[in-house]
Amino acid sequence: MKILHTADLHLGKKLFNTDRTNEQEAVMQEIIDIARANKVDLALIAGDIFDTALPSAAAETLFFESMVSLGQICTVIVIAGNHDDPARLAAAKKMALSCNIVLAGESDITYSARKFAAGKGYIKTAINSQKVCVNILPYPSDSRMGEAIEENTSYPERVKRRLFEGAKGFEKDSININISHLFCIGGVKEGDEREIELGGARLIPIDAFPEAHYTALGHIHKPQTISKSKNIHYSGAIMPYAFDETSQKSVIIADIDLQGVRELVRAPLTKYKPVAKLQAGSVMQALDLLEKNLDKWVWLELKLDDSITDSAAKSLKSFSNMLRFSLILPEREKVIIKDKRLKSDREIFVEFYKSQYGGK
Repeated sequence: MKILHTADLHLGKKLFNTDRTNEQEAVMQEIIDIARANKVDLALIAGDIFDTALPSAAAETLFFESMVSLGQICTVIVIAGNHDDPARLAAAKKMALSCNIVLAGESDITYSARKFAAGKGYIKTAINSQKVCVNILPYPSDSRMGEAIEENTSYPERVKRRLFEGAKGFEKDSININISHLFCIGGVKEGDEREIELGGARLIPIDAFPEAHYTALGHIHKPQTISKSKNIHYSGAIMPYAFDETSQKSVIIADIDLQGVRELVRAPLTKYKPVAKLQAGSVMQALDLLEKNLDKWVWLELKLDDSITDSAAKSLKSFSNMLRFSLILPEREKVIIKDKRLKSDREIFVEFYKSQYGGK
């Protein structure tokens, strides 16, 4: 059985107010094409489908149209991340089932249809006559898990208990999969993961995951393997959403049987516009760098000894791919203006200007 694992779509997200819908449409189509080319049987989408709890109509349209296309190729399981509204994401779950798609917003799974049977926290189905059980834990905040917080129990302990509860559906003759959206110990963060993990108190240890053939995680934007022996993987985001997200984006394609993962590859995603943070020491160098990076979204840091001229600023602003510009000037001595009460506002301004920029 072949699976495709992706996460952190963040549909509708902008980069410094720049709309990226066209890029996201191209990447979603690329994912569909990868699934078709690899004859994928099961697609796992591990949370953060949207960037906000109230996504735009364009973002929702892109998601549902993409899922319908993907559902024509393979079974699809989608879970909510911390950016998603669980109820809103799963609002169309009954309709989605008819399209071979499971939308899991909440921890309590209540699906039952021709191809799916559900228990507490898991779904069972059959793919190519092979039994499959997926242990589903959408983003596990305490409020979303919906349980009273017992005294002397930690957050990782509560998450572990919920994961092992969902694993009760695992059987020896089924391919068993965990899917969740959380921070795992050992994961290296990159870019736009906004949540502060309170000094590590919300990091989940590897032993919290029940033994499974594969564990599909979302929440960290950098593609990485947490445990090769236990097959615990982050797919990473589908495109860079911050200027420090420099890793190659990809989706995971894994071939799995009852003995485990036979083959795992990361299929690169190429339809997005990369990001680059550039540094220059002169206007000429800055213009040259911008010209050489027209295929990227750019944050330019320009370090000068003096303020920039209007003509130079106009030349730099002509590059539409430059989304952010930082001018770095030498630190100047703190200005102390004496006898301010005896001077007019104009005299104070002139004295300040001379101290900073010289001249008359």
